[in-house]
Amino acid sequence: MNILILEDTNTFVEEFVDILKNNNLFTDAHFFCLGDHFEKIDDTKDYQVIFIDVHLSKSINGIDFSIELKKRFPKALIVFVTMNNNFVHKSMELQPFYFIRKDHLNEDMSIFFKMFKEHLENTSFIVINAREKHVRINTSDIIYIEADGHYLKIVTLDGEYKFKEKIKEFKTQLNNNNIIQVHRSYLINLDFVYDANTKYIILRNKKEINIGKTFKKKFKLTYQDYLLNGSL
Repeated sequence: MNILILEDTNTFVEEFVDILKNNNLFTDAHFFCLGDHFEKIDDTKDYQVIFIDVHLSKSINGIDFSIELKKRFPKALIVFVTMNNNFVHKSMELQPFYFIRKDHLNEDMSIFFKMFKEHLENTSFIVINAREKHVRINTSDIIYIEADGHYLKIVTLDGEYKFKEKIKEFKTQLNNNNIIQVHRSYLINLDFVYDANTKYIILRNKKEINIGKTFKKKFKLTYQDYLLNGSL
């Protein structure tokens, strides 16, 4: 799990990260903490949660900056953090996952952990048999699926898995509308599309996939709808 923290106070970052690490939900998380060095935000990372201070700097407002972040990381949960409680109402217009008040840190973090746990429990998973082992995969972590003979290769944020299955049968098991077929041999997750045109798709891991002729029209319409709504 990749966590991005945008905060300009180092002492608070240390305290905040300690609270996250002490919770079982974030024990395996990778934390990326940045102050005003926004150019260092890695677009290839798949951030599950972005904590962002409302007052990042004199020239940059965290609420306004979060609009750009949602475009760059559409599947990330945005959580605002601030000392100024007056910004709670304004931030609600952007539909963040939660709002944490620094002067009520422990109280608000306790609520956040409960909400985040419920969010994970409602997330879709699929179990596959790879190399005689049962592997549980979060479907939102799937980048793409490739058919290779009688086998499928699933490429996820955590690694690659190969198992025996037909792509036509497997796609009916996926409870994730953002995973669509774009070629007779490929399923892709729209959350990981970096760029696309009428011929091919570039995913955020730099994988380039040709769009099959029979899938071009449907992909165009589906992708347009996704861009307008953020999900399907």
